[in-house]
Amino acid sequence: MISAGTKLTSPADLESFAKKLRSSEDKASRSVRVCIGTGCAAKGSRRLYELFLEAVEQSAQDVTVEAKHVGCHGFCERGPIVVIQPGDIFYQLVEEPDVPEI
Repeated sequence: MISAGTKLTSPADLESFAKKLRSSEDKASRSVRVCIGTGCAAKGSRRLYELFLEAVEQSAQDVTVEAKHVGCHGFCERGPIVVIQPGDIFYQLVEEPDVPEI
């Protein structure tokens, strides 16, 4: 792992660092990131966040899932935005009926 203060000086350094980060991720851990920026919040993302929290609590899977609210992704017209990590799975125009499927 690259230690604090180590500079990435080339694209190869960045790629190597990214690979190490990805390999160190807990494969049994997932996060649901719900945008609560102004545009998404105006379209109901705070309620979506609450629904995701409820869904996570009811989940009986062998994975750890957490719901987080995050800031704007810059795609306000396509909101509400939800991103699943790891994997950068990007959902747009999310509505309440979408929560159980996601």
